[in-house]
Amino acid sequence: EIKVAKDTKEIIKESEVLGHCVGRGGGYINSMAEGKTLILTIRKKTAPSTPYFTVEVDPITFAVRQYESKNRLRKSDEIEKFLTSWKKHIAKMSVQSKKLTKVRRDDYEHRIAN
Repeated sequence: EIKVAKDTKEIIKESEVLGHCVGRGGGYINSMAEGKTLILTIRKKTAPSTPYFTVEVDPITFAVRQYESKNRLRKSDEIEKFLTSWKKHIAKMSVQSKKLTKVRRDDYEHRIAN
């Protein structure tokens, strides 16, 4: 499961449980509040409330900037595969959203023309 960190408390919990810097000093929290970064949490289905990996992505392109887990683990084939699949899903959703927006715009333009 991957989702946007819901609040400051969740980001700080990530930092405490996994031992990385995302919740320390407020830098990432401030950047997220300013829309400069997006902090995502990854959980195993078998332990949905336990931090597993934390991911920083660009909020516009969703490009993965970095990810980290316990003991400063920064490389994982499992997570790489998961993030690749997630990025494909995001791209597909974006294309579908653009098509839907165009259909709505075309419908609106048709209605006001008639």
